[in-house]
Amino acid sequence: MTHERRFEPPPDEHPGDATEHAPFLPPPGPSTPLSRAADKLIERWAGEPGVEAISQTATAQGADALRVMVTDEPARRRIKRRLPGQVDGFPVLLEVTGPFRAT
Repeated sequence: MTHERRFEPPPDEHPGDATEHAPFLPPPGPSTPLSRAADKLIERWAGEPGVEAISQTATAQGADALRVMVTDEPARRRIKRRLPGQVDGFPVLLEVTGPFRAT
């Protein structure tokens, strides 16, 4: 008989009070070249003033790419001067999204 372990989120200690808890994230999947490139970008740019998020995405033609989302046009101009055009062969796209706010 084989026992399969199932991954389950931890029990909610305070039901109905979700605002005090970080969102549940499942364990990471297998590492891919794109995810490793994203990790490099995150390591360097996460926490940079004006950077709101970094994600994996696709170009308009459907090719794998990385996206850096920034708060405003001044941040875009400042970051664009230093942001690499590609990481490990994946293009880096820069997008003004505005600040992220929890609702």
